Amino acid sequence: MPTIFLNLKERLMNNPADWAKAVDALSAANKVLSDMLANAKLSERLESIEDLLANQFGKNVPGWSDTDLHFDDVIEHTAYLTNPNRFEKEYNASPYVFTSVGCRSDFFHLPLYNWWCEKLKLAPVFLRKQWEWVYITHALYERGMLKPGSRGIGFGVGTEPLVDLYASFGCEILATDLGAEEAEGKGWIETAQHAADKQALAYGLANTEDFNRLVSFRPVNMNAIPDDIRGYDFCYSSCSIEHVGDLSLSKQFVENVLDVLKPGGISIHTTEFVINSDDETVEEGNTVLWRKRDFREVAEKLRAKGHYVEPLDFYTGRHLVDKYVDLPPFGRGEPHLRLLIGKFKCTSFGLIVRKGP
Repeated sequence: MPTIFLNLKERLMNNPADWAKAVDALSAANKVLSDMLANAKLSERLESIEDLLANQFGKNVPGWSDTDLHFDDVIEHTAYLTNPNRFEKEYNASPYVFTSVGCRSDFFHLPLYNWWCEKLKLAPVFLRKQWEWVYITHALYERGMLKPGSRGIGFGVGTEPLVDLYASFGCEILATDLGAEEAEGKGWIETAQHAADKQALAYGLANTEDFNRLVSFRPVNMNAIPDDIRGYDFCYSSCSIEHVGDLSLSKQFVENVLDVLKPGGISIHTTEFVINSDDETVEEGNTVLWRKRDFREVAEKLRAKGHYVEPLDFYTGRHLVDKYVDLPPFGRGEPHLRLLIGKFKCTSFGLIVRKGP
């Protein structure tokens, strides 16, 4: 048993009045340990992936070189020892697992990750899109949004399963996506990433009666949110805001979308995050890329207007999987936490905002 739990046992058992408390605490600790052991599949998968990358590919692993790894380790270790901010994150006084953070392999080992994958009826894998779904969902869950009577709206939902999942919790959900004509022009229909109606979002996670009662669908352009969409408890999007035309429009959406929420409502969005540059990026086109400076700029602006932005955490992890950068063509399997878009190494980053009064 870990030392922390032995110390807990000794401290509590020395006080007979707290015997019941000690038993409860130790039972809870043992359950956590059991759950961790029961959910070890992702850890085993991580070990096998790292063995594959290190042994089978050797120095020819796509996306890195042996020299890159060596100097990355030296730089990161030096930064850890000398930088008071160490992991490049703002001061975090949050009780939540997920603040505003990037995708990294650490999160895949949490028992909650397997738990949400079971709810989604998915096998847990090292894919960033799956991480986005777990990230958005658990962040909403932590903040008390996934409950009967909550009203949520999803933007650019495509064919993702989150709408159905949230309906299974009793939430009333408005799913939105581009109109069919606009979506076809962008290639979303051809690649099966567009929802034409709510039936495209039914995965059997909520029972049919609840799904039909709680879910509605409406074509919405994210650059022109209708004025009658108001009064929601939460809103979200999963890698949609980078497709609105240019970087300035993407940032503007994050601010504009707060208008659909009640005071205290939660807004969560994942998007593309450039890891290897805080200067150059892609600012126009079908897919734009956010840098650290862009997240900081938006956070500063929203905070100045009285909104709460969860602390920004830019630490990118230290596992081999966190260093591996997938190359086109994508969709060949895991790991896919990092990818190369042009000359930029990217991953997913989530931004969480609570609307001010």
